[in-house]
Amino acid sequence: MAADPNNYQLADKPTDGLALDKVVISNSGTTYDGALADYQNPSLESSVNYVVRSSDGQVTEMVRPNGIPFFTDNYSYNLHAVGIEVEGTAEQGASWYTPSAYRSVAALTRRVSARYGVPVDQQHIIGEDQVPAESPGDIAGMGWGPGPYWDWQRLMSMVPAKDAHPSARSAVAGGVPRPGSVLTIAPDFATNAQTLRVCTSAAPQSCTLRTQPSNFLFARTGPHDTAPLFADPGLPPGIAGTDRIEDWGARLRQGMQFVVADQRGDWTAIWYCGHKVWFLNPDGIHTRHEGGRRLIVRPKPGRTSIPVYGSNYPEAAAYLPGQTPTAQIPLGVYTIPEGQSYVATAPATPAQDFSTDPPDTVITGSDRYVSVQFNHRLAWLKSTDVEVVRR
Repeated sequence: MAADPNNYQLADKPTDGLALDKVVISNSGTTYDGALADYQNPSLESSVNYVVRSSDGQVTEMVRPNGIPFFTDNYSYNLHAVGIEVEGTAEQGASWYTPSAYRSVAALTRRVSARYGVPVDQQHIIGEDQVPAESPGDIAGMGWGPGPYWDWQRLMSMVPAKDAHPSARSAVAGGVPRPGSVLTIAPDFATNAQTLRVCTSAAPQSCTLRTQPSNFLFARTGPHDTAPLFADPGLPPGIAGTDRIEDWGARLRQGMQFVVADQRGDWTAIWYCGHKVWFLNPDGIHTRHEGGRRLIVRPKPGRTSIPVYGSNYPEAAAYLPGQTPTAQIPLGVYTIPEGQSYVATAPATPAQDFSTDPPDTVITGSDRYVSVQFNHRLAWLKSTDVEVVRR
């Protein structure tokens, strides 16, 4: 069963020059049959490569993996990823995310990795909730599936780690983090019970508290339980800095990597979203120390701050006559001040776009961007704005 042609673009990545370096996992927000019907609707202008049924793990391919489905709200990520969607809603993920669903997602991930060389680590196998917005006005509306109840620990244990980044194989669990070092957020899913507020969209809203195993730790503004939750500047008032389930900005998700900024007693601080945030981490039980040498990115000397981008499109001069350049817009609410450092997911890469005017043209620019783990989501930094060191 294929998606309607209006909901994707034909391509031949990576043969045509478009890098294919990510698997993005999300949830359908509807039933399996509802998702298949949606992607056959030409007016929807949305699709995904694979849809996985919750009850038995059945898989339907909607778009070939070398095509470009419109499955996230960030086209620059659609260009370079394979999208896998699990039936169900993120709010009720614990009931939808069945053993059959995990097995099918793991099998698809293994297949994509083996065929296209996508690294088996959590810098390249990501959730839609890590995909950034392309412009400041889009931040609040970005998808946040598969959400806090998707067990990344379980999934990654089912995907062979032999192709993982060398540092992932030398990670050491526990131990008090050292400022300046790189850590991975690694709570044990089964025992990491967190409480979130789930509210209806009805007026007046009805909210309930839900406590259950989760894949995240709360980010706070100080090293104590009473410190406010971190309020992401891209999220609206009433959501940012709360325990609402849709407030992804206050959550440090399992598998993401950050540079340690400070350590006080049982609390660890990291550089996050242009700020220092704190999380409870007694004796380092919720983190792993990364061995090997990681790429660390920081503002170039003399820069008081640098802009943050949600996409990596080429400069206008890279487009052919008659082609309309895609605007590369800084996410103005986000910057990185001097003195802060972030973990790169890979070395700097050339910016790319795809045009069907003239047909099937891959545009590769001379501008280069570095992908970093910035907040709950990834981000892009222009290589001319940063210095990259190994630590």
